[in-house]
Amino acid sequence: MVNLSNVGQSPAQSRKEIVMGWFYQHRGKGTSIKEFFETEFNFENEKKSSKVLDCKTVKLRTAYIALEHTVKATGDRKVFAIACMLDYQPLDAYNFGYKPVDEDMGPTADECPESILRLLTPTNLLYTGQSKTWAESWRGRCWDRINARKNFPLTKGKKFRTTEPVKFTTGHEYNEFVVVKRNRYRGLHAGIIVSTSMFRFDPHNYGPLQEIE
Repeated sequence: MVNLSNVGQSPAQSRKEIVMGWFYQHRGKGTSIKEFFETEFNFENEKKSSKVLDCKTVKLRTAYIALEHTVKATGDRKVFAIACMLDYQPLDAYNFGYKPVDEDMGPTADECPESILRLLTPTNLLYTGQSKTWAESWRGRCWDRINARKNFPLTKGKKFRTTEPVKFTTGHEYNEFVVVKRNRYRGLHAGIIVSTSMFRFDPHNYGPLQEIE
């Protein structure tokens, strides 16, 4: 596991740690999530440096970060991924929380964008043993999601069937849908729209998907 204890530990940034690895801190108005993590994780001394190469936020609840570590004496450079779960507390002085999980710890969040994955150093140059297994498994799940979307694009008007039925808090349960617009779907029954509500969810979580003619 990559040690983050010396990354982003500026004494000017007061921080309180909450239960189970969550860190809460004030994020100023107008500060993007990427800028926040650059302040948190960028680090440099006479021997080494760490730098956020890129950061992408997915569905507002998870930030995926490509973090570069460089050893100055040798020029050795390695890039690994961190998945940060996010929390927002707008009425608190500590209004922004995150829980970082290194890729070699096997994060459950696995919607890392392709642009982040392509920046990473191959796992065989980063990890050994169980850490390597977990990192490879995590990257594999992320690539599976990316490829599923590429192989079965959900364009407007397309009808499709999920492998498992999708249950909603409205009480509806469907496994056949039509794409209304991006990230919006209506339930079908025998080819007829039976729901007037538009649902937002990720169909690929219930795949593989099958197109309905």
